Amino acid sequence: MDPSSHTFDYKDLAVSVATNNKTGYQLTMSTASTSLINTADNTLTIPTLDALSGGYTTATFQTNKWGYSKDSGNYFPFPASELLLQNTTATNGDNTDLRFATKIDYTQPSGTYKTTISFNAVTNPLVDYIQDFTPDMCRTLASTDDYTVVDKRDDNDYTVRYINGNCWMTQNLRYIGDTGSASGSMIMKAATSNISTDTTIAYADLTVGNTDDHAEIATGVDNNGDSTVWYNYAAASAMTITGSSNSDPQQYDVCPTGWRLPSNTEQSSIISYVSQFNPVTGGYYLGGALGGTGSGNWWASTVGSASYRYRLYYDGSSLGASNYYRYYGYYVRCILNDSRTISDITTMQEISLQIVAKMTNGDTATLKDSRDGQEYTVAKINGNLWMTRNLAIGCDGSSSTYGSNISSRTLLPSGSNIASAWSTPTNSLTLGDDYTDSRMECSSTYGAWYNYAAASAGTITGSSNTSAQVYDICPAGWRLPTNSEQSSITSYSSEYSPITGGTYYAGALGATEDGYWLSSTSYSATERYILVWRNSRLYADGGIRVSGVYVRCVAK
Repeated sequence: MDPSSHTFDYKDLAVSVATNNKTGYQLTMSTASTSLINTADNTLTIPTLDALSGGYTTATFQTNKWGYSKDSGNYFPFPASELLLQNTTATNGDNTDLRFATKIDYTQPSGTYKTTISFNAVTNPLVDYIQDFTPDMCRTLASTDDYTVVDKRDDNDYTVRYINGNCWMTQNLRYIGDTGSASGSMIMKAATSNISTDTTIAYADLTVGNTDDHAEIATGVDNNGDSTVWYNYAAASAMTITGSSNSDPQQYDVCPTGWRLPSNTEQSSIISYVSQFNPVTGGYYLGGALGGTGSGNWWASTVGSASYRYRLYYDGSSLGASNYYRYYGYYVRCILNDSRTISDITTMQEISLQIVAKMTNGDTATLKDSRDGQEYTVAKINGNLWMTRNLAIGCDGSSSTYGSNISSRTLLPSGSNIASAWSTPTNSLTLGDDYTDSRMECSSTYGAWYNYAAASAGTITGSSNTSAQVYDICPAGWRLPTNSEQSSITSYSSEYSPITGGTYYAGALGATEDGYWLSSTSYSATERYILVWRNSRLYADGGIRVSGVYVRCVAK
């Protein structure tokens, strides 16, 4: 027999996967043996192809080997396991065509050769229900990007985002009960909606005109082409605030259980977070008609007057807050309600503005930084929650004991006020001043000194930089204070507990009879505002960014 003769053969297999699971699936292909085994004696084998970048063609296919191709591509060695298909959404059918091939010559003993190939389709875990979502989940999963949750009431998907200390819906609520139209009944259950008892609310279409007495809604799309719903305040409040004169505090609403309409204060706290809130235009309903289609408006729970409630509005470029008539048809975006108090949390990263709001000026606590186990005292001072012990991330301390040696740590957005992973410095401030290289120094007495490149987690660098500082080395849920915030506590020195210890400048520690703390506010191209403790007095001043200065964070 001609030694060069051989037979190339193949078998095709079409694979299709369909699922109604909202989060999709993964399909893996695997085998217990990557060799074809002769069934006559279970010893003689045909191995899979050798690895080759780009794979093999029919012409270059190795003799006495086998392999596979996908969707008419080149041939590759058969893997022990491979992720064959995947999707992150429901699908009516994802398809791929497989071809299993071998090339055999006369030297291969005759017989039947086989292996077993297994296909395993597994649905991805169902996305979290909005009713079960917690503040900690939001901070961890949605700190740098939107996260999708599902409303148990109607199976609608919503994106949520951790914005300035609170968890917000970043899509408009679309809940209208079970009728699927803008006229009918909204059947609400206390188990899944923000109400006290099960109730049915009859509502009419906003196109019939204005009213404070009856629930009215309108369905449609916003200017981005997304489905949306407009609610008058009677509908938004689940018929708990009705009538043309009503200044009662609003407690219940159409939001899912665990969520609620935000207050005016909470809406005002995110007006500078336009992109994170993801505002949309689409207008409002008034007098039975849709108007102001270049704007967007969202209800708040706060009373403006007997006939007004506050709202967040978007003019197409910026956010603002004001109050207006309750019979308008506006959007609803809910905020996650945080029922915890400061005594319910143990870590810095668990803080929220809702927890701070429940505290009284003068309240104190000790919280642990989950990044390294270091403990910090905190106090509510003139309306804000402050660290009253110097930050020492990147030092080798533990618990309530400061470390004196630099110990670099990789910080992640889930635990730090940063957008992407960043490592604390390994270079000491004793090397000298630097605008761009992150440098720090540690002390068992004072905590840590940081130059501004380090304090800003590498985001504010260069000898000329007045950019607004957003990210820093503070724990998640905290940030560097502004100059205004530092100035607001200069008469609260005993509460702030300032310490001396000095500053690093030109590679040496000096002014050890004073204390200095960084702010986020630009003072000049080379300076940021700092809080100074000198001669038993706190005051704000400018400080150059190359110096090594203390950091104390404020809850955001």
